[in-house]
Amino acid sequence: MNLTGRQTPKAVYIDTMIFVYHLLPSPSTFLSRKSALFIKDIEQGKYIGIVTSFTIAEYISVIKGLLCKKRNKQITSAETLAIKTKLEQFITQMGIVLYDSDTLATKHAIFADCENIIEQDVPSLGKHDGKWHYLKGADALHLAFANSVNAEAIATFDDDFRGVCGAVRPLIISEVYKN
Repeated sequence: MNLTGRQTPKAVYIDTMIFVYHLLPSPSTFLSRKSALFIKDIEQGKYIGIVTSFTIAEYISVIKGLLCKKRNKQITSAETLAIKTKLEQFITQMGIVLYDSDTLATKHAIFADCENIIEQDVPSLGKHDGKWHYLKGADALHLAFANSVNAEAIATFDDDFRGVCGAVRPLIISEVYKN
């Protein structure tokens, strides 16, 4: 709580797939609805959203892959730029804090932190799918960036974050927003 008696917003690094499910035109899906509820809480000040330029790069990659697969052809550079612009505008509109990944990497031992995060991760058996879940490279990089900006949690749908040890805790969006 702060001096006004209001809850201090929690600083939350946002995993890329939150944006994928929120910005793709499929509002009826379960994960899209959960993304929308989380984004609404950012709007209302419950959370301070945090991303890096790596989040943007990963988002572009995911959307390009989805579009190529759907269309069975390459997308144009103009379409790639439109994908990037749409996300950047959304980040700005929502007041989500954007950090430059390259700058963070010059000030923090990001890649050493990645290695430590992966070594300390505890694999876990999935609750719903019965598969083993463990942190992979790109997710460890997101966590290292989250650590470097003192985020308290990482908002995600990904069960691979369940075994994370450290200051940044997983905020599993599909469990936080059960309705």
